[in-house]
Amino acid sequence: MESNILIVGGNGMVGRTIARILKTRNPHYNIFIGGRKKGKTENDLIIDVTKPQTFQAILDKKINVIILSVNDKEDNVLSFAIKNQIDYIDITKPTPDLTKAYGLAKKQSINSRIVFSSGWMGGIVGGLISSFSIKMKDIQSVELFVYYSVKDLAGESSAHFMAENVAKPFVNYKNNQPVSIKHFLNSETFDFSFGIGKRQAYNFDVPDLYILNKIENIPDVSVKMTYNSKFITWLLGAFQKIRLYNILSLKERKMVFWIQWKW
Repeated sequence: MESNILIVGGNGMVGRTIARILKTRNPHYNIFIGGRKKGKTENDLIIDVTKPQTFQAILDKKINVIILSVNDKEDNVLSFAIKNQIDYIDITKPTPDLTKAYGLAKKQSINSRIVFSSGWMGGIVGGLISSFSIKMKDIQSVELFVYYSVKDLAGESSAHFMAENVAKPFVNYKNNQPVSIKHFLNSETFDFSFGIGKRQAYNFDVPDLYILNKIENIPDVSVKMTYNSKFITWLLGAFQKIRLYNILSLKERKMVFWIQWKW
């Protein structure tokens, strides 16, 4: 069976990586790249997630699978995939957008495979947790500690996400009840096993919080994160303690988080 795969946002860092891996491991697949601008080959399609009229190319090219590697806030691509019975994988959504998309999909009659894999490291955490237990229902608590490099290749997009959300509360879960918290507070010492030793880790919002509690029914779920720079980690926590993010404009918050990746 011929496989025509479209990577929407395929010109970005994540999209390019997915395309490279697919081409290397499955050279018989037809890989199409969707972006807002016209590309150089016939496999480069103009697909703008904000303009559903550009989606006709998906049908014209007989796409079997859509991989979304750009944030589609209005879920236009998801709705199109469900309507046209096209398999769909989304690896990009932050927690608020993931919960919205999941709610939309649950209300539909679905005749294709719809996969939300937006958790930490492309949803790998759920699989790792499952491998440690015969049944997910046996797991009562998950504490996820994240070590994040400020040199990560997704630095700019991550910086923009943090700027938009750092002043907003989010939730972790205790006894199946949401507990409202904020980023970079409630530090906890964690001993990382790969050589960096003990580090202070702070509250951090990732989609795994929602997925592990609401989908996998694990009662207690929390996530904490530390950067490879101890100073940056401390500084961001100090800014939150004095509520600096609450008075900064979005543009100023973007500058704060962008500077850390330029450190």
